[in-house]
Formats: sequence, C-alpha cells, structure tokens
Amino acid sequence: MASSDQASSINVLLVPFPVQGHINPLLQFGKRLAGHSGVRCTLAATRFVASSTKPTPSSVHLAVFSDGCDAGGPGELGGVGAPYFERLESSGAETLDALLRSESELGRPVHVVVRAPWTSCTRTRGPAGYRRRR
Repeated sequence: MASSDQASSINVLLVPFPVQGHINPLLQFGKRLAGHSGVRCTLAATRFVASSTKPTPSSVHLAVFSDGCDAGGPGELGGVGAPYFERLESSGAETLDALLRSESELGRPVHVVVRAPWTSCTRTRGPAGYRRRR
C-alpha cells in the first residue's frame, strides 16, 4: 500500500535516448522538477549506461531497464544505427513497460512520462498504472 506521501505525489519517469548528450539534460530537468513539493522523478537508464557511470546522490531516483545490449551498449551492434534502433525498440520497449508495471506495483504509479520518441510502449499502450488522457 502506498504511503500518504506517495499517494499525494506526482511520479514522473524520465526516459532519455541512452547515449551521451541525451541523458544529462533530462537529468537536470528532473532535478528541477524534483525540487517542487510532491514531485518524484525517476530517470530510466539502460543497464549498460548505469553500469558504466557512477551516479552521485541526487533528488532524482534511478531505475534500470534493458535495451538488449546490456554488456556493451550500442557498440555491441556496431554503434548507434539501424540494428541498435531495432533492438532498442523491441527489447527496450518491453523492459520499460515492465519497469512501469513495477513502479505501479510498488505503489508509485507513473503519472507523467517524459520520453524520447523510440519509447513505443508509452505511445501505443500507455504506461502501466497510468491513465492516458485524450
């Protein structure tokens, strides 16, 4: 069951494109949002990104998902190109959807997703525990 703080807060999931130059701006945006009372921000990072950086304590929480290239990132498929985009679209969307369901099951349903265009699970199905407004 969610605590009263969780029940009254807005949970924002930040999903940047998982390459250098895309993550930090969204992280900084998340820090600004998290500075507001009642806003909880979580940055979703791929396993490769999370394992290759040393996160510092922050007001933004970190959640990890798989893009299907956990050991070497886009380099596993020759860099950022069509093969990586296809893998990211399939594996990333599936594991990101699982992350959204997990947040909901933990009593922290995601209310807002700030995302890069590749996150098809939020385009077609909507995040688990999130009611899409039309």
